[in-house]
Amino acid sequence: MRTGDYSIQGYEDMIGLERKSLDDLIACLGKQRSRFERELVRARDFQYSAVIVEAPYSALAAGMYRSKLNPNSAVESISAFEIRYGVPFLFCGNRTLAARKCESLLRKFWREQMLKEAS
Repeated sequence: MRTGDYSIQGYEDMIGLERKSLDDLIACLGKQRSRFERELVRARDFQYSAVIVEAPYSALAAGMYRSKLNPNSAVESISAFEIRYGVPFLFCGNRTLAARKCESLLRKFWREQMLKEAS
């Protein structure tokens, strides 16, 4: 896939979901920021895209990660990306719930596409 970690076969140009651990996300706000922003720019072309985070928002806000990135900077970067690129960041609490959310979004997207194609 050009952008994202998960999609639906045949709909790769319509939906893309990026899944991140908290430490991965923090790396994307620091050293990997320019690469990550290019991904977010490409994600704007999808009908739906999201970044699914395997951690609670409270962990981001409290700086509960290995990097020395200021938690306020992390929070503000996420908000800027959501506004600038129109891609929501979904904080799901943990890896299991993030996987469930990812599967749910993909299933719902597929169902909606089937309804559109049938009408």
